[in-house]
Amino acid sequence: MTQLSTKELREGEFQLKKRIIQRAHTSLCCKFDNKSPARRSAVLITENKWFDRAVLTCILLNSLVMSVFDFEKDHECASKSKFSYCEFQNQSSYNSNLHITGTVFGFIFTLEACLKIFALGFCQGKKTYLNTGWNVLDFVIVVCGLLEFANEQFF
Repeated sequence: MTQLSTKELREGEFQLKKRIIQRAHTSLCCKFDNKSPARRSAVLITENKWFDRAVLTCILLNSLVMSVFDFEKDHECASKSKFSYCEFQNQSSYNSNLHITGTVFGFIFTLEACLKIFALGFCQGKKTYLNTGWNVLDFVIVVCGLLEFANEQFF
């Protein structure tokens, strides 16, 4: 198969090595099409098998971090609190470190979602981010994580 130049590709087509994939014509309100170097880079990254493997590894590690949180250590703190939970600054150092690690994973998952939205397009057209069930689940989890982060920071 011969290499096609970007000009020979139809709208929404991206060439990855020897294959051509179809994505939404534009991303982010018609500003980035398949000729945009930034969007082509985002498609290359998100279509790479190591990207999916890295994200899956982060999901597994985050699950492990969440499973080792020690509720017993902070139970006494929560019982004395007017909020019925232990505020971050009053948590044990062990749980505080786990909480920080969880925040880092939340940031990684937010970047993954943003990169995929940029590469695939959000919801207008075929093969966009919200047309896949796993991405819908991913989006809901990321939004919930961002709401939790905002609640901790601002309220």
